[in-house]
Amino acid sequence: QIAIYSEENARGWEVYTTKDPLPTGADVIDLRGINDPSLLMSTLSSAPGASTIILDGNFTYNATGYSISKSVTIKSGYSFVPGGAKIEVTKEFKFVDNANILSVVFDGVSLYQPLSPGTSPSAYMFSPTASYTVNELKFVNCKISDFRGLMRSRSGTTGALNNFIIDNSVVSNIRDYSVLMNESTSGFNFGNILFKN
Repeated sequence: QIAIYSEENARGWEVYTTKDPLPTGADVIDLRGINDPSLLMSTLSSAPGASTIILDGNFTYNATGYSISKSVTIKSGYSFVPGGAKIEVTKEFKFVDNANILSVVFDGVSLYQPLSPGTSPSAYMFSPTASYTVNELKFVNCKISDFRGLMRSRSGTTGALNNFIIDNSVVSNIRDYSVLMNESTSGFNFGNILFKN
């Protein structure tokens, strides 16, 4: 509670609720305070499965094409920067061949393709070419913009994405491959799709 006083007289007050504390523990990798744009990619490669990677909310990270093989949560640390930590996706995320992954979560980050003036989005956020099974791909409290498509499962893939969730997020300027696209006719399936808030 914050109150304003004039000498001994209370003139008004407001009650605020603080945000939840950031996670801690052996499965948390905290990258705050290290301004290295390539650090996210190298950390994804070395992180154990089911890790939570906390990014610095004041910094921008490069995503230059990475094939995910394990469960991971990528979360922004708190800052006064609107949209939290920024991730420039210049080459799409994929999944390794025959991956079987419980969850991939982006939480509180801004994801976008950097564009030159007058150009249209040409990169995808996800465009897997290998066969894979992912139980959950989730975006929560995110800002997502300037992609040709958000999730494109390409021809020839098999497997499933069981749960695709966009929660309390803003998605804008998605070109011709939409938010969710299944090109495969060889046995790939999308399961539950949830757009919330």
